[in-house]
Amino acid sequence: MIFSNMKVGSRLGLGFGAVLMLLLGVTLVGYFSLGQVNDKLHEIGRINYPRIRYAQNLSEAEYKVARDMRTLVIISDETTMKGIKEGIDKARKDYQESWDALMKLPLSEADRAILDKVKEAREAALIPNNKVIELGLANKPAEAEPILIQQAFPANRKVQGLINEFQDLQDKFMVVL
Repeated sequence: MIFSNMKVGSRLGLGFGAVLMLLLGVTLVGYFSLGQVNDKLHEIGRINYPRIRYAQNLSEAEYKVARDMRTLVIISDETTMKGIKEGIDKARKDYQESWDALMKLPLSEADRAILDKVKEAREAALIPNNKVIELGLANKPAEAEPILIQQAFPANRKVQGLINEFQDLQDKFMVVL
Protein backbone atom coordinates (compact mmCIF):
# COMPACT_ATOMS: atom_id res chain seq x y z
CA MET A 1 0.00 0.00 0.00
CA ILE A 2 1.69 3.21 1.11
CA PHE A 3 4.95 1.45 1.87
CA SER A 4 4.88 -0.75 -1.23
CA ASN A 5 5.36 2.27 -3.50
CA MET A 6 8.34 3.55 -1.45
CA LYS A 7 11.91 2.82 -2.35
CA VAL A 8 13.98 0.60 -0.03
CA GLY A 9 16.07 3.58 1.16
CA SER A 10 12.96 5.50 2.11
CA ARG A 11 11.54 2.48 3.94
CA LEU A 12 14.79 2.02 5.84
CA GLY A 13 14.93 5.73 6.70
CA LEU A 14 11.34 5.68 7.93
CA GLY A 15 11.97 2.52 10.00
CA PHE A 16 15.15 4.00 11.45
CA GLY A 17 13.28 7.22 12.31
CA ALA A 18 10.53 5.22 14.05
CA VAL A 19 13.14 3.32 16.10
CA LEU A 20 14.81 6.62 17.05
CA MET A 21 11.47 8.10 18.16
CA LEU A 22 10.76 4.98 20.22
CA LEU A 23 14.22 5.19 21.78
CA LEU A 24 13.68 8.87 22.57
CA GLY A 25 10.33 8.04 24.22
CA VAL A 26 11.87 5.30 26.36
CA THR A 27 14.72 7.64 27.34
CA LEU A 28 12.31 10.39 28.41
CA VAL A 29 10.18 7.99 30.45
CA GLY A 30 13.33 6.64 32.13
CA TYR A 31 14.66 10.12 32.82
CA PHE A 32 11.47 11.33 34.48
CA SER A 33 11.04 8.09 36.45
CA LEU A 34 14.61 8.32 37.67
CA GLY A 35 13.93 11.90 38.77
CA GLN A 36 11.01 10.72 40.88
CA VAL A 37 13.11 7.99 42.49
CA ASN A 38 15.87 10.51 43.12
CA ASP A 39 13.41 12.92 44.79
CA LYS A 40 12.10 10.13 47.02
CA LEU A 41 15.62 9.05 47.99
CA HIS A 42 16.48 12.63 48.92
CA GLU A 43 13.34 12.79 51.07
CA ILE A 44 14.35 9.57 52.79
CA GLY A 45 17.92 10.73 53.33
CA ARG A 46 17.15 14.26 54.49
CA ILE A 47 13.90 13.78 56.41
CA ASN A 48 12.91 10.19 57.14
CA TYR A 49 16.30 8.82 58.15
CA PRO A 50 17.05 11.69 60.54
CA ARG A 51 13.66 11.17 62.22
CA ILE A 52 14.54 7.52 62.80
CA ARG A 53 18.05 8.40 64.00
CA TYR A 54 16.76 10.99 66.49
CA ALA A 55 14.07 8.58 67.72
CA GLN A 56 16.79 5.98 68.27
CA ASN A 57 18.79 8.54 70.24
CA LEU A 58 15.71 9.25 72.39
CA SER A 59 15.28 5.56 73.04
CA GLU A 60 18.95 5.03 73.94
CA ALA A 61 18.93 7.99 76.33
CA GLU A 62 15.80 6.70 78.07
CA TYR A 63 17.32 3.22 78.43
CA LYS A 64 20.50 4.72 79.87
CA VAL A 65 18.58 6.71 82.48
CA ALA A 66 16.49 3.65 83.43
CA ARG A 67 19.57 1.43 83.70
CA ASP A 68 21.52 3.99 85.72
CA MET A 69 18.60 4.54 88.10
CA ARG A 70 18.66 0.83 88.93
CA THR A 71 22.39 1.02 89.51
CA LEU A 72 22.00 3.98 91.86
CA VAL A 73 19.60 1.94 93.98
CA ILE A 74 21.96 -1.01 94.40
CA ILE A 75 25.32 0.68 94.95
CA SER A 76 26.56 2.70 97.92
CA ASP A 77 29.96 4.03 96.79
CA GLU A 78 29.67 7.81 96.54
CA THR A 79 32.33 8.20 93.82
CA THR A 80 30.56 5.65 91.63
CA MET A 81 27.22 7.30 92.37
CA LYS A 82 28.59 10.67 91.26
CA GLY A 83 29.77 9.15 87.96
CA ILE A 84 26.39 7.50 87.42
CA LYS A 85 24.57 10.77 88.13
CA GLU A 86 26.80 12.50 85.56
CA GLY A 87 25.86 9.75 83.08
CA ILE A 88 22.17 10.35 83.77
CA ASP A 89 22.62 14.09 83.27
CA LYS A 90 24.44 13.48 79.98
CA ALA A 91 21.74 11.07 78.77
CA ARG A 92 19.07 13.65 79.59
CA LYS A 93 21.03 16.32 77.73
CA ASP A 94 21.41 13.98 74.74
CA TYR A 95 17.68 13.26 74.86
CA GLN A 96 16.85 16.97 74.83
CA GLU A 97 19.22 17.69 71.93
CA SER A 98 17.72 14.87 69.86
CA TRP A 99 14.20 15.99 70.79
CA ASP A 100 14.93 19.58 69.70
CA ALA A 101 16.48 18.40 66.42
CA LEU A 102 13.52 16.09 65.77
CA MET A 103 11.06 18.92 66.33
CA LYS A 104 12.81 20.99 63.63
CA LEU A 105 12.13 18.34 60.96
CA PRO A 106 8.93 18.22 58.90
CA LEU A 107 6.45 16.04 60.80
CA SER A 108 3.11 14.60 59.76
CA GLU A 109 -0.03 14.87 61.88
CA ALA A 110 0.47 11.25 62.94
CA ASP A 111 4.09 12.00 63.90
CA ARG A 112 3.04 14.96 66.01
CA ALA A 113 0.27 13.00 67.71
CA ILE A 114 2.67 10.28 68.82
CA LEU A 115 5.37 12.76 69.83
CA ASP A 116 2.86 14.68 71.93
CA LYS A 117 2.14 11.42 73.77
CA VAL A 118 5.90 10.80 74.16
CA LYS A 119 6.38 14.26 75.65
CA GLU A 120 3.48 13.82 78.05
CA ALA A 121 4.61 10.34 79.12
CA ARG A 122 8.21 11.47 79.61
CA GLU A 123 7.16 14.44 81.73
CA ALA A 124 5.13 12.07 83.88
CA ALA A 125 8.07 9.64 84.09
CA LEU A 126 10.45 12.36 85.27
CA ILE A 127 8.63 12.62 88.61
CA PRO A 128 9.29 9.05 89.85
CA ASN A 129 12.65 8.95 88.05
CA ASN A 130 13.86 12.06 89.88
CA LYS A 131 12.62 10.67 93.18
CA VAL A 132 14.49 7.38 92.62
CA ILE A 133 17.65 9.28 91.67
CA GLU A 134 17.35 11.51 94.72
CA LEU A 135 16.84 8.54 97.07
CA GLY A 136 19.58 6.55 95.36
CA LEU A 137 22.07 9.39 95.78
CA ALA A 138 20.99 9.71 99.43
CA ASN A 139 21.81 6.00 99.82
CA LYS A 140 18.23 5.05 100.70
CA PRO A 141 17.67 1.90 98.61
CA ALA A 142 14.78 0.65 100.77
CA GLU A 143 12.80 3.79 99.97
CA ALA A 144 13.91 4.00 96.34
CA GLU A 145 13.19 0.40 95.34
CA PRO A 146 9.36 0.48 95.61
CA ILE A 147 9.19 3.75 93.66
CA LEU A 148 11.55 2.30 91.05
CA ILE A 149 9.53 -0.88 90.61
CA GLN A 150 5.99 0.43 91.01
CA GLN A 151 6.24 3.85 89.36
CA ALA A 152 9.46 4.48 87.43
CA PHE A 153 9.62 1.17 85.53
CA PRO A 154 6.03 1.37 84.21
CA ALA A 155 6.45 5.05 83.31
CA ASN A 156 9.71 4.39 81.47
CA ARG A 157 8.19 1.40 79.68
CA LYS A 158 5.36 3.64 78.47
CA VAL A 159 7.83 6.21 77.09
CA GLN A 160 9.82 3.48 75.34
CA GLY A 161 6.65 1.98 73.87
CA LEU A 162 5.61 5.33 72.42
CA ILE A 163 9.08 5.97 70.99
CA ASN A 164 8.92 2.51 69.39
CA GLU A 165 5.50 3.37 67.97
CA PHE A 166 7.00 6.52 66.42
CA GLN A 167 9.88 4.48 64.96
CA ASP A 168 7.44 1.97 63.47
CA LEU A 169 5.55 4.80 61.82
CA GLN A 170 8.80 6.12 60.35
CA ASP A 171 9.60 2.69 58.91
CA LYS A 172 6.46 3.02 56.77
CA PHE A 173 7.87 6.21 55.23
CA MET A 174 11.12 4.54 54.23
CA VAL A 175 9.57 2.82 51.19
CA VAL A 176 11.14 4.17 47.99
CA LEU A 177 8.43 3.27 45.48
